[in-house]
Amino acid sequence: MARMSFGIALVALAVFPPSLPAQTPTSKTALVNYVSGEAVYIGAGRADGLREDTEVDLIRGGAVAATLKVAYLSTRQASCLVVSGRKDIEVGDTVRFTPAAQEPAAVAAAAAPSDSGRPAPKGAAVVSAARPWQPPPIRGQISAQYLSVNGRDSLTSDLTQPAFYVRLDGHNLGGSPLGLLLDARTRMTTTQPVGGTVSTQDNVTRVYLGALLYNAPGSSLRLTLGRQYSPVISSVSYFDGLLAEVVKAGWSVGVLGGLQPDPATLKFSTDIQEGGLYFQLHNRPASTTNWSFTLGGIGSYTQGQPNREFAFLQGTYNSRALSLFAVQELDFYRGDKAALGEPPVSPTNSLVNLSLRVTDAVTLSAGFDDRRNVRLYRDIVTPLTQFDDAFRTGAWGGAAVLVARRLRFGADVHSTLKDPTTQGNIYSAYFSTDRFSPLHLNIRARSSRYDNNQMAGWLHSGTLGVSPTPWVQVEANVGTRNDERSTSSLGLNHVTWYGASVDLSVARAWFLNFSFTREDGTIGKNDQAYGMITFRF
Repeated sequence: MARMSFGIALVALAVFPPSLPAQTPTSKTALVNYVSGEAVYIGAGRADGLREDTEVDLIRGGAVAATLKVAYLSTRQASCLVVSGRKDIEVGDTVRFTPAAQEPAAVAAAAAPSDSGRPAPKGAAVVSAARPWQPPPIRGQISAQYLSVNGRDSLTSDLTQPAFYVRLDGHNLGGSPLGLLLDARTRMTTTQPVGGTVSTQDNVTRVYLGALLYNAPGSSLRLTLGRQYSPVISSVSYFDGLLAEVVKAGWSVGVLGGLQPDPATLKFSTDIQEGGLYFQLHNRPASTTNWSFTLGGIGSYTQGQPNREFAFLQGTYNSRALSLFAVQELDFYRGDKAALGEPPVSPTNSLVNLSLRVTDAVTLSAGFDDRRNVRLYRDIVTPLTQFDDAFRTGAWGGAAVLVARRLRFGADVHSTLKDPTTQGNIYSAYFSTDRFSPLHLNIRARSSRYDNNQMAGWLHSGTLGVSPTPWVQVEANVGTRNDERSTSSLGLNHVTWYGASVDLSVARAWFLNFSFTREDGTIGKNDQAYGMITFRF
């Protein structure tokens, strides 16, 4: 009876909607344009209506696959952290958010005095002198992490790895146009070899971001000096130098120059010099559709000789029905490279990610990726992440169906076309729920059949999550992979894994995460335990 009454109430609200004091802002979409460790960068910022701590939904197949929270903001870009859901976020994924409403101008009372001392005319609007919303001068987070890997056979070494992480983001410090960015991580890895008694230690400290900012209020000029990465093209990862940008309502232009750090250690190095420029057309801040088109060129040089010279075209488009992210790089070869037989111009590093929402329930997706493998900063590596990394390149297409607004069924085909040694197909089927039942139940299941020139077999995985309150989320996961054919010298691989994780939010500033995974396989058995405590301010 209660359910029937509730249904009648919903119908009544649909037929006779209550009057609203103001129009609810429409949702907007953007794309993930960079992933660095725990940070997920999206192509929308303060000008698009985002604010610190705003929650952003990651959409796959028309359903919410993960929830992100904005941690740091610039005009056209935001850095987010994963609050719940999928962790395997990729460049080109679509996110959806509701822009913050504009602060309404205060309407003066009829008796409010005008500049002449006389009462203002009836109905006249006077802009309030209240200060507009401003972000805190410095925001950031400090994290302490600990990873332990315990080998349970004669093939796997023991490992312990405490780590410390600090991130700072400051703007208009002391009322000045200056700001700062800092992203630094340090860890100590101790490895106990199998059957050995002598452990080895490796201390690593890396600075991923360390820069000073200059952006005067109301000015379109932005300067960034120090260690940074390109805001428009992910192929330019980290460089030590200067980025100068002019950002207007409908276009942007930027020029950069500096030195590339050592690719293995990220230490300062003078071996490779780098420079480039870009020009971008994009939507105006008030537009309901997000789009951009970027053209640019980058050159890097070692002792005056070309290391790499390339131009790039990048386009994005996001509307309610269509989401598109495409990048094409063109490498230019001259000098020694041309003498070795390379063509003058060669297309390299292509990426296309397309999602078409046919109806509210049906979504089609397709893409192509032949980018080179890049280093990823991961705290935990699972058989699932290893599998997806190994077969990332290729073309894919799929479809997803949303049922009852909470259940999603999907399937896709992924063909690894570029590398002849791994050429083949992967057929996958998916199922997921989104905050189902009052406990906000999340279920994700996947089954993949792979068959290429090197191996064939099955991979199955599943995750069950529950979030009884906004401050607690508990997940359990399980999976198995079974090779039926393999040309590897290690032979067939059969592996199973299971584990659990707990995420806690305490007092709105402290966040704790604990996880445990047990892996049993023919080429290794281990237990992974991971813990993290984070303070955000």
